[in-house]
Amino acid sequence: MSLVTLNKITMPGVARSTSRLALVGAGVLVLALAGCASQRTEPAALGMVSPEVGDRHPITLERAPVYLDLEVPRGARDLSPAQASAVRGFLARYRRDGESHITIAAPNGSRNESAAFRAVGKVRAIARALGIPRHFVHARPYSAWGQHNAPLKISYQKLVARGPECGNWPDNLADDPDNVPYHNLGCAQQANLAAMVANPRDLIGPGPMDPRSSERRDTIWGKYVKGEPTGAKRSKEEKSGNISEVAK
Repeated sequence: MSLVTLNKITMPGVARSTSRLALVGAGVLVLALAGCASQRTEPAALGMVSPEVGDRHPITLERAPVYLDLEVPRGARDLSPAQASAVRGFLARYRRDGESHITIAAPNGSRNESAAFRAVGKVRAIARALGIPRHFVHARPYSAWGQHNAPLKISYQKLVARGPECGNWPDNLADDPDNVPYHNLGCAQQANLAAMVANPRDLIGPGPMDPRSSERRDTIWGKYVKGEPTGAKRSKEEKSGNISEVAK
């Protein structure tokens, strides 16, 4: 509606009373503006109830197993240098992102059974050397009857971030009178974030802060107690404002 509509309103006695016309026109104008305002708020209301990207395409956190298999040949008395290095790297990663106990599964009934059980003790020793408590390492047998070189299986669980499945286009983007975010909007961003995050716990909340460095604090506080200036000393060039020794 527009103000032009008011010019078409005719009532008896218009020529005799302009005040009545002004009163009626003001009432009609208020109704017209109210109607237009209600129409303008509808798209905004639709946009407010549209789900956010994190609601449409959430990132889920779950525990996933991490494995290390060691082939211990029959008659071996110790782990090879390469195997010991692999175990140390595996356990170091466990200390960083492990979410469970360490499980060492040794073959039972295989021809390398004795060598594999000796290797369990070597893995435990490496774990103790890295500061992993004894009760965090569990050993158990698994059936490997008749196998020649059944592997020694070391595992733990870690927290991983799973991104959403993208590529779902249920709506026709060419026919969207509500102009709200389409379903697949932001899905690739969420999937990339889940793939790139180094520590999935950062998606839950901030990590612990390192302790403050107190060296400079102690120096400034000592000067303050003695009544000495606490500001940094300025060089001669800083005091003069010259940036070059070249003569003008």
